[in-house]
Amino acid sequence: MATNFYIKPVGGAQTDIESTYGVRVTSARGLELGDPKEIFKRDWANEDGVDFYVPASRKRKATEVTLTCWAEDTTGKTAKEKYDEFIAALWAAGEFDYWDTLQKSKVRCIFEGKKMSWYQFVGQKQLMFEVNLLNPTGNKTNV
Repeated sequence: MATNFYIKPVGGAQTDIESTYGVRVTSARGLELGDPKEIFKRDWANEDGVDFYVPASRKRKATEVTLTCWAEDTTGKTAKEKYDEFIAALWAAGEFDYWDTLQKSKVRCIFEGKKMSWYQFVGQKQLMFEVNLLNPTGNKTNV
């Protein structure tokens, strides 16, 4: 069974990363829920135990999603052109959903300008690169 990797800009169409950009995602880390925040507790001197306040809607800390990707030269495009096209699409999308058919977790992401991707040439016609994304809400949904 093949694994497919998708992005979907807010209000846009779903895009398969490999078939559209010619980029294979080899690793996707950070698709778990962020740690909970805004849980308050108090400990009274003359009582046993701790009182916790858990708000009705729980907020989560932001998480970082890291995609490790692979591109190869083909007759139409070089690996560097595929990289440039994929990065430009992430910049243009702004806020988007990312998910894959293996982990079945969808997260809302932002491609941050200050966390630029690195890339490295592997052999003559292959390029490996990493993309860092921010999941600002720390939430995920199952797909």
